[in-house]
Amino acid sequence: MKQKVYLSRSLFCLLLLGTVGLGAQFQMTELPLTDLSAFQASQSNWQTVGAVEAPFGKEKTLETRKGSGILVNLPDARNKAQIFTRFEHGDIDLDLEVMMPRGSNSGIYLQGRYEIQLLDSWGKQRPTFGDMGGIYQRWDPTQPEGERGYEGTAPLVNAAKAPGLWQRLRISFQAPRFDAQGQKVENARIIFVELNGVMIHQNVELTGPTRGPYVGGGEEAALGPLVIQGDHGPVAFRNFKYRSFDGEPVVLTDLNYKVYRENISTIEDWENAQADKTGTEQLITWNAAQADNDFALVFDGYLEVPEAGDYLFSLACQGNARLWIEGEPQLNVYSNTTRDMVSLPKGQVPIRLLYYKTEVWRQAQLGLSVEGRDFRPVDLHYKSSALANNPTDPIFERVGGRARLLRSFVDFKMPAMEQSKKITNALNVGDPTGLHYTFDLNQGSLVQVWRGDFLNMTPMWYNRGNGVSRALGVRELLTADIQLLQKTNGRLPLTFAEGQYRFRSYKVDENNRPTFFYEAYGLPFKDQMLPTDDGKSLLRRLSTTGKPKGDLFFCLATGENLSQVDKQHYRVADRYLLRTDASAKIEDMPDGRKALLVPVKEGEVIEYTIVW
Repeated sequence: MKQKVYLSRSLFCLLLLGTVGLGAQFQMTELPLTDLSAFQASQSNWQTVGAVEAPFGKEKTLETRKGSGILVNLPDARNKAQIFTRFEHGDIDLDLEVMMPRGSNSGIYLQGRYEIQLLDSWGKQRPTFGDMGGIYQRWDPTQPEGERGYEGTAPLVNAAKAPGLWQRLRISFQAPRFDAQGQKVENARIIFVELNGVMIHQNVELTGPTRGPYVGGGEEAALGPLVIQGDHGPVAFRNFKYRSFDGEPVVLTDLNYKVYRENISTIEDWENAQADKTGTEQLITWNAAQADNDFALVFDGYLEVPEAGDYLFSLACQGNARLWIEGEPQLNVYSNTTRDMVSLPKGQVPIRLLYYKTEVWRQAQLGLSVEGRDFRPVDLHYKSSALANNPTDPIFERVGGRARLLRSFVDFKMPAMEQSKKITNALNVGDPTGLHYTFDLNQGSLVQVWRGDFLNMTPMWYNRGNGVSRALGVRELLTADIQLLQKTNGRLPLTFAEGQYRFRSYKVDENNRPTFFYEAYGLPFKDQMLPTDDGKSLLRRLSTTGKPKGDLFFCLATGENLSQVDKQHYRVADRYLLRTDASAKIEDMPDGRKALLVPVKEGEVIEYTIVW
């Protein structure tokens, strides 16, 4: 039996109104990890520490330092219990970081009943429900051997990072619904799961608890604690945040509308004009105008507000729209989406929404939603009203049996950068192994690497296009800087001076993989990127036949946080690892960042591997 997959009301609102990342939002509650007071009593395998390390080459190993802020599980033969939160939840959003040592296994059980799998699944080509981020299968012991497991949902893609790296996991869960007699009337569902910035589940219905629930003995309920599995292997957590949704939502009532078809220059004129049509609706819709263009539409109604407090309103339209609440202007938007926090009293609150459309080439759209501190976004419009245009079929560039090379622009912005940078001479190289990279021909730098599918070319090729391609899959941004650095008065440069760099060419091998040739600081360089033999990491080789003048270095990486893990491995900003046998050292950059430098020597090959 397959699980049902469908679009939920709350996610529909987020997708169509585009409210994600627009500024105002409700804050999540941080689970305190100064000690174990947020959890029910457990065994000594659970503790809080100040730092944690998972040696890259060791199985199921976590090394810790005293302190607080990180929750770790260090099981042994006698102590390997699960841990339960003190709070119970229904609908909930989770946002956390998790570290999986090599070969380790754990899981997060929503309400103690529905498991999201945690596993070292790095580099696995075909993930299953039992891999990192998978929704674990259900279990029926009455069935014949080999048929007892059923349902379960594999991640859409394998977005797992390498063991020992922090991985960000976001989960949005809706609890099952029950009537007054305690009978279940709606199944639980996973609204979404996002791993390392990649959506791996969307709207999966859960017909019952997954295998091995720790709460309820297989029976479902409206509430339950979070449970983290502790008997399978070591695991670490930090930045553990949640937001519960157990409140009563705002309801729209007594909605009526007026339609005006005469030419009105400003929306303030509507009040004095004669309406061409009036009526009532349950929800907001531009279709009440019964026209595609040249109309003004006024909605008046009331919000039933359960509790006084701050509420987040989102307004989207094509054309002009304004929202008044209690007679005060709150939101004003032209052919876009805007949102803002509004303080509302408890009880009936009057609202007015004005929508004005005169541009015939725009498809009508009107959507209004409201979100409370303890309830998810609620649409105050019919879904058809928020559909501005038919979705554009994405244009994806695939990789065949040989490497695929494609030039484009790349919009690039690392967390430390104040402004984004447009790389105008980028060569994207897609490899059959699923490891891809972008090389900046203007400065000989390896810009980004990613694992998964190759490129989304929709921005570049759809309609007029803007020349930009977008990487698909688990991406790591490496650098916007030059990587060949010559010290001047003991300082490292951030850019090439005029005439210090010139790209010459690239040549491809029998698999269409390129080798780059360029000159820098008067020296010829040969530069090549190849997948490692196991297909999990990217190897880079750089060499020159000339003798450097002065202190010339190759910068393997930069970052605000850059540390040596062991003799061969370096961690870059908790995002990826570098492995090298070269004699490297960490120095300060002029802008305060750290740089991992290797001296450039005649006839020597600089070789390092990027692990993410």
